[in-house]
Amino acid sequence: MAANASQRRAIIFIHGLWLKPGSWDRWVELFDAAGYAGLAPGWPAEMGGAAAPETIGEVAAHFAAIAGALDRRPALIGHSFGGLIAQILVRKGSCFGRQVQGSQCGMGLRCNIE
Repeated sequence: MAANASQRRAIIFIHGLWLKPGSWDRWVELFDAAGYAGLAPGWPAEMGGAAAPETIGEVAAHFAAIAGALDRRPALIGHSFGGLIAQILVRKGSCFGRQVQGSQCGMGLRCNIE
């Protein structure tokens, strides 16, 4: 995986429902420029896996497998429903996470990146 080869800390961006991985393109570029390895993988059905609709467990397991393939635990940034998946992974210890914040517009995950 390119993130492992780069030896940079990976950040996985998880999009919400009705969005696509490309919605993170500008953020991936911004974090790449700052020295991180930005990854915006699709959900299982977008990557030829399970047919939609997917269960929360299937989606979380999919992103946990991506995080587990990295040499170092990644940080996560999730939008909307992707924020819920990020919270699940942080609780399982798959990724870095420190504080969850909610707002009227959705939920987000704020992480410390070491």
